[in-house]
Amino acid sequence: MQRSAPRQIGTKSATVALLMAVLVSCTGANDKVLPVNGRLTRSGGPTGAPAGVDTHCCPHYEANVQLHFVPIHQSGNTRATNVTTDRFGGFSLRLRPGTYRVEVPGPGADSFVDGKPIQPSPNLISVKTGAVNQFNLVISIR
Repeated sequence: MQRSAPRQIGTKSATVALLMAVLVSCTGANDKVLPVNGRLTRSGGPTGAPAGVDTHCCPHYEANVQLHFVPIHQSGNTRATNVTTDRFGGFSLRLRPGTYRVEVPGPGADSFVDGKPIQPSPNLISVKTGAVNQFNLVISIR
């Protein structure tokens, strides 16, 4: 039995195959937008409660506060997604999988230090496929 010589793939065919592999890997799950929700609360500091009422026991809902979700290290996706919290501090939006920096730019904010809004914690969130993307953000006042 005679063996045949190995078949050579042309440069053009190899280039096309490589490009197809790259396209498939780049257009997968990262194109899918996922539901993201959570709540923004404030802990500590004045709440406007009457004298003698313990204000450190419970979080205060941060209503009507604008949040910016800024993508970190996502090629082609550099625009922030903005959302405003509801009267209970809740928010809901849709984001692509990845890491985002959460910022309070100012509108609606009640808590400031040196004229700048206090930023929530955590300030980095990771949106993942196949996960429940729910984030409770806290503005801590000392």
